[in-house]
Amino acid sequence: MKPRIPAVIVALVLLTAGVAATPQKVDPNDSSTIARMALAVFQPLQAKGKVLVIDVREPHAVEAGRIPGALNVPLFEVGKRIEEIKKKADGRRIVAYCTCPGEHTAAEALLILHNRGVKNVSALTGGYIEWVKAGGKVERVTTDTSR
Repeated sequence: MKPRIPAVIVALVLLTAGVAATPQKVDPNDSSTIARMALAVFQPLQAKGKVLVIDVREPHAVEAGRIPGALNVPLFEVGKRIEEIKKKADGRRIVAYCTCPGEHTAAEALLILHNRGVKNVSALTGGYIEWVKAGGKVERVTTDTSR
């Protein structure tokens, strides 16, 4: 008799692979409904280039350091740069981060994308602060190269 894999294990595997088991339900007027991605799930996806990482902080904050390879798109620029973001994502999930409580700015940026047809989005839980606390590599850039 073959052993059966419990549903809980299957769900965990799907989540750690970055695959949502159910469609994301987003209220177009409420950024708190944007999906969150735990750091433990994000790290291997980021390391393998399986996600487009967007840093939504202001350029002066990015100069102090960012997650390696992140595209700097401050919140006020998201609406103007949707086509660029979609092209760079090339079908990959988009994960945005910031340094504010509750991933608020990242979720606001992702809500803009979601409302313009980009549905495969998540905010990084804990954002840049948790990345650094966990020992994540930090890339130093100047604002003219943060794109």
